[in-house]
Amino acid sequence: MELNTAEQIISAVEAAHAQAEHLSAHNACKAAGVAFADYKAARLAVYGLNPGL
Repeated sequence: MELNTAEQIISAVEAAHAQAEHLSAHNACKAAGVAFADYKAARLAVYGLNPGL
């Protein structure tokens, strides 16, 4: 996954989470229209790990 794409995915999920902080990561992904597996892969690409998942 390209770093730019990964950052866009993370930003979309974080924006969805910011609008409804009670959402889990999985539900924030649904709200952002992102597959949870893609979000996990993006976090791995950007941060090198998956803290808090």
